[in-house]
Amino acid sequence: MRLKSLEIQGFKSFPDKTKVTFGNGLTAVVGPNGSGKSNISDAVRWVLGEQSTKTLRGDKMEDVIFTGTKTRRAQGFAEVSLTIDNKDRTLHIEEDEVTITRRYDRSGESEYMINRKPVRLRDLQESFLDTGLGKDGYSLVGQGKIAEIVQAKSTQRREIFEEAAGIAKFRYRKTEAQRNLVRAEENLARLRDILTELESRLAPLRSQSEKAKAFLTLAAEKKELEVSIWTDTIESSNRALKDQSDKLLVSSQRLAETDDLLKQNEAQSASAFEEMQRCMVEADTLRQQKTKMQAEVSAAESECAVLENDIRHNDEQRKRTELDILQTEQTVLDAAHRVEEKQTEAQKMKEKAESLLKEQTDSEEKRAAIFAQRAELAKREQAEREKLHKMTIDKSSAQLAKQAASESLAQLSADAERRAQMIAHQKEQLASYEQSILQADALIASVTEQMEREKNTRAGLSLKKERREQKRDALSEEIRAIDKQLTEASQKEKLLTAMEQSLDGYAFSVKEVLKRGQRGVLSGIHGTVSNCITVKDQYATAIETALSGSLQHIITENEENAKAAIRLLKEEKLGRATFLPLSAVKGNRLDCRGLERFDGFVGLACNLVSFAPVYQGVMDSLLGRVVVAEDLDDAVSIAKANQYKFRIVTLDGQVVNAGGSMTGGSKNKSTGLLSRKNEILELRTVARTLSEKKQSLSESFASIEQEVRKLSAEISASEAQSRTMQEDNIRAQSEKTHLSSLIAQAREQISHERDDEQVRAERAKAFEETIAMLTNREEAADAQIAEIEQVLALLHEEIVKTEGAEQQTEQDTGRIRDAYSEAMKEYALLCQEIEMIKRTAEMGADQKERLYALCEQLRADNEEIRVKIEEKQALCQTLQTRFAEVDKEIAVLSVKRQEAEGKTTALREEERKLQQIREQYMSESVRLEERKAQIQKTFDELVEKLWSEYELTRAEAIKLAKPVEDLTKANMMLSTVRNKIRALGSVNVDAIEEYREVNERYTFLTHQISDAEQSKRELLKLIDELTQQMKTVFSENFAQINRHFKQIFVDLFGGGRAELTMTDPSDVLETGIEIHVEPPGKVIKNLTLLSGGEQAFVAIAIYFAILRVHPAPFCILDEIEAALDDVNVDKYAAYLKTLSEQTQFIMITHRRGTMEAADVLYGVTMQEDGVSKLLTLTLSEPSTNNLLSAE
Repeated sequence: MRLKSLEIQGFKSFPDKTKVTFGNGLTAVVGPNGSGKSNISDAVRWVLGEQSTKTLRGDKMEDVIFTGTKTRRAQGFAEVSLTIDNKDRTLHIEEDEVTITRRYDRSGESEYMINRKPVRLRDLQESFLDTGLGKDGYSLVGQGKIAEIVQAKSTQRREIFEEAAGIAKFRYRKTEAQRNLVRAEENLARLRDILTELESRLAPLRSQSEKAKAFLTLAAEKKELEVSIWTDTIESSNRALKDQSDKLLVSSQRLAETDDLLKQNEAQSASAFEEMQRCMVEADTLRQQKTKMQAEVSAAESECAVLENDIRHNDEQRKRTELDILQTEQTVLDAAHRVEEKQTEAQKMKEKAESLLKEQTDSEEKRAAIFAQRAELAKREQAEREKLHKMTIDKSSAQLAKQAASESLAQLSADAERRAQMIAHQKEQLASYEQSILQADALIASVTEQMEREKNTRAGLSLKKERREQKRDALSEEIRAIDKQLTEASQKEKLLTAMEQSLDGYAFSVKEVLKRGQRGVLSGIHGTVSNCITVKDQYATAIETALSGSLQHIITENEENAKAAIRLLKEEKLGRATFLPLSAVKGNRLDCRGLERFDGFVGLACNLVSFAPVYQGVMDSLLGRVVVAEDLDDAVSIAKANQYKFRIVTLDGQVVNAGGSMTGGSKNKSTGLLSRKNEILELRTVARTLSEKKQSLSESFASIEQEVRKLSAEISASEAQSRTMQEDNIRAQSEKTHLSSLIAQAREQISHERDDEQVRAERAKAFEETIAMLTNREEAADAQIAEIEQVLALLHEEIVKTEGAEQQTEQDTGRIRDAYSEAMKEYALLCQEIEMIKRTAEMGADQKERLYALCEQLRADNEEIRVKIEEKQALCQTLQTRFAEVDKEIAVLSVKRQEAEGKTTALREEERKLQQIREQYMSESVRLEERKAQIQKTFDELVEKLWSEYELTRAEAIKLAKPVEDLTKANMMLSTVRNKIRALGSVNVDAIEEYREVNERYTFLTHQISDAEQSKRELLKLIDELTQQMKTVFSENFAQINRHFKQIFVDLFGGGRAELTMTDPSDVLETGIEIHVEPPGKVIKNLTLLSGGEQAFVAIAIYFAILRVHPAPFCILDEIEAALDDVNVDKYAAYLKTLSEQTQFIMITHRRGTMEAADVLYGVTMQEDGVSKLLTLTLSEPSTNNLLSAE
């Protein structure tokens, strides 16, 4: 397997798609600091699944996406693809070429792919187990990571050896097996908890089931008796119903006869009443007609008065109209006269305007001639001015050139003086640079001494930090153990709480009533007895035994609430339940005086439970006559002394019943409803205690963690101080080199200035000759300028005269133009006024015609009004005659109404007597109906009872019923059966089916537990086998790595001695790894005493030893040789050459020795700010001499 290519897009400083192709051997990636070359190794680490942003040199995962520059926009995603040659099937993927891709969007979505098929991160990591690859493998060594092999603690150092020893796959499988084991144990614990709960339910359910079967037998006997008795009663009721129906028929016939007489009377009475009403209506109608006629007479008289007033008004308006006609005729005559006057005035104004127009045309022609003359003079003046401007420019050019030459000459002189001063200054600087070199040497020596002291301080801090970390780890383990206990308690509490909430262990009927009560279907439901009481753990078993099935009795507010719940159970066939109405249930407490003297007396049961005061009556009824004793012997002693008058229960659940019978035996712990509630409370108390302990330990952990961070900060500060000192040392060396360069430059500058003096003298002579020539040119230009100015003065005088004449002509033309415009305006106004006068005359003539027509209309209207007045007067005469006729008709109708009213009164008296007779018959019928209804009610209730209780119709019941010879005896037998059923107490019919289901579930869980235990044994066996394999493989490979390390150390250091040892050989899988080295001529007791370069070389030797034992397909080394000097870099590069036959190396470096050893060289540049580019050079091909752009 080898690395073929790496494709990057949008990752860190590579926004553009960049492809890097890798060949065999050594490949080096070089470039200046900050160019982005380490981003290539980060890209490989990232695509192989690295999740630590700190390792990727960022704060958050989004930082790997290109963030943009001033000229480029930020990318929306980062994508890296790594292509691997897999022909040898190192990766267990059936492909010759495998491409691993990782993509990350700014939205936070991440995706892994193998050959463009999505996979999980876990699948990717499993593919690289024991290959040395992957994000934690030894094939990726980042900046500064190589030294961590030496500087890390022994326990941390073993991690890289595990990967190298090839046990990572075994450890992964062992971890997975341990996870599965934890899950199996948790599952087993859960199953055992459930099984324990089921065991506690089996015995009570078995008892309930047997009681339910006895109940069903008695219920069948009860049904037979009830059906027979009810059927007999129904038949008796049916016969009584027939007798009552016959009596009702006779009574109904008499009632019908009376109703017929009443109807006849009502008809006659209605006829007389209608006659009376008709007379009254007709009389009212005549009176209304008379009133209406009176109103019509009044209206006609009023209208006549109005019409006469209209005639007078029309006469007055006609007279006013005739006067308006005369005024209009005079207005028309005046308008005609004014039209003639205005027409004469308009003609005169038109002639005046035509004369002014001719004068305006003559003046404009004169002005045009003067304007042409002035334009010719201006053209001549412009030509002369252009000549003047040209000569002025020539003069200015000569002056500027002369001034420039003079300034250059002066500059040469000043430059000579300045350069003389500079030479003197350079000599002074030479002396200063030499003094600064001496100061730099002193600084280098001082910094070197301080770095050594800082290194010793850092070693002490590291030792202190290691001790704090050990204490912190111990606390962490203790916190994890508490977390496990908390989890177990929480899981068990949740299980019991879920059982409590789901009413597990309650009868089906009880569950349904409680659920309906919670939903509001039933009101007044307080809950079961078990829900309404609280008991201490020590009394829980005794109280559960004392209450037994009564724990599931339901407490209600009153009898009505209980009846409603029973009705619901009955209608929906949900089973049976016992209810305790608070308004009805009362109890008598046993008098305990004298019982305190008995040994083992604990108390009265109702005094050992806690409950709300409202439940006092219920608790007295259930527990008021139950005594609790410590044990069975004490209970028997107390019972004997009190002639077995009351029930006694012991703390462990044994019972001495009233009358002397005893009940007892074994009982599972924490199986009852009360015990479950107490256990939930106990578990919550334990959880609080553990949480408080965890809080205390966490605070201690946080305190130590803070100390560790503080020590880490101090170590980091010390390292930073050392780096600062190192940088100061490097700066001092660089300053010394720079000063030497400046000295050479100063000496060279002095020599160069002396050579330039001859050149400056020749340039000064040339400038003097140029100044003389430019002076002559300036004088000639002054003479020509004077001549041109004289010509311009003469032309200016002529132009001024022409402008005066033109201005006078323009004023005359304007005056004439204004006069012409004024005349035309006057003419237009006169024309408009003539038109207005004409329109006034025409309107007057029209008005005259309208006024004549109005006079004629008013005369015609008066004639019509006089005709209407005559008609109204005739109508009033006719209505006065009709008034007398109406009065006579009203008198006749009044007599007829009085006669009809007398007849109506007589008929009503007869109707009252008939109603009294009818009421007597009606009362008899009602009495018979009520009796029949009572019988019918009994009949219907029994029929309904047959259906509601047993779903039997009357016909079905008759077939099923047996003859009842003696009804009293049958009722006595029924009462006996009912007493037997009542003696059974609360019966859960569903217990038969529930017992069967629980028993089946118990059997099933028993098999599941057996399977889980077998799985646990197999997992433990697998873990033991994997542990043994890991020990064997690690020991063998560690020995080989140690052997190669010893040899490679000698080869690289040129002698000395080195060895790797285990801190605890007895525990191979947890032992730390110690490194012991002695470079040639040195005795080292602590690795921190080695120089930075020596530490790096030791780590590189270990790394090479690992590659000898377990060669990686390819390795990416990011500046791991940075701390080595040039000689050791050459050794490092040479040894890499020997390893490159088996391993493909990609090295990120800036060291010359490493570059020279490379077969292919990639250069990373940042020609554009923030954007990395790639160049390549294949060094193994002599014909390739130029750098080529990468893909």
